[in-house]
Amino acid sequence: MSLLLNSKGKESSLVQAVKVAKEIFVVTGAGISQESGVPTFRSKGGWWKKLNPEKLATGRAFKDNPEKVWQWYDYRRKMLSEVEPNQAHKSIAQWEKSGKKVIILTQNVDNLHERAGSNNVFHIHGNIWQLKCLENNHVYRDERPQLPELPPKCKYCQSICRPNVVWFDEDLEEELVEQIEHLVGNSFFDLILSIGTTSYFDYIRKWTLKAAESKAMLIEINPEQTLLSGDADECVRHPVSKLFEKENI
Repeated sequence: MSLLLNSKGKESSLVQAVKVAKEIFVVTGAGISQESGVPTFRSKGGWWKKLNPEKLATGRAFKDNPEKVWQWYDYRRKMLSEVEPNQAHKSIAQWEKSGKKVIILTQNVDNLHERAGSNNVFHIHGNIWQLKCLENNHVYRDERPQLPELPPKCKYCQSICRPNVVWFDEDLEEELVEQIEHLVGNSFFDLILSIGTTSYFDYIRKWTLKAAESKAMLIEINPEQTLLSGDADECVRHPVSKLFEKENI
C-alpha cells in the first residue's frame, strides 16, 4: 500500500505515525546520503560502476596493494567532508531531541547522522572516519579529509592502518551483531522506518522485520520497490529528503 502525501492541509499517515511514536527504529541505506551528494554503490551512475568493488574493497586487495586501496578511500573521505546532512538526517536527529527514543541502524560508513545531531547510531558496515591498525587492532577516529601518508601509520604503535569498514570478503563485527540482535529482540518500538535502502542484505531485512514484531508500524521510504516492500505496512515512493521537507516532519 502506498501512503498518500499531504493534501488540502491534512496530515499524511507518515506524519501521524511519527507524531505519536515514542520509540522509533530507523534503518538507513545509501539512498539517504545520496541526497546529500554522496554517490551510491548500486544506482545508475554510482561510483562503483567505474571501479570494481570486489577488487578494491577486500582484505585481499589491501594485502596486495594497500596504497591503491587507500587512495580510493582517501578520495571518498575528501568527498564526504564536502557534503552536509540533509533534511532527513536533521529531522531524525530532531525527533531524538524532542524526547523520543530513536535508534538508527545505518549501512552507511559516513557520519552524516552524527553530524546532524543523532546519538544512537549503529554502523553495521563500519565507519570510514575510523582507522584500525593491523598489528594491535587499535581503533581511533581521524577526521582529516585527506591523510598525509598512504597507507597511514597507527598513532599508537606505528603499524599500518586500514579503514575500519567491513569489506566484501569479511564477516560483520561479531560484538556489534550481538548488540543489534539483542536490541531488536528486546525492544518495543512503535514505529520502524526503512529509509533509502534496497534491503539487499538478508540480515538487514531480518533485523527490520524482527524489530517490527513488537506490533510496530513498518514504513518504507524509497523511490523504488525493494526486497522489503512486500512486508511493509506502508510504502512511500518519494526521495526521502524532499519528502521530509514537503511533509515538514
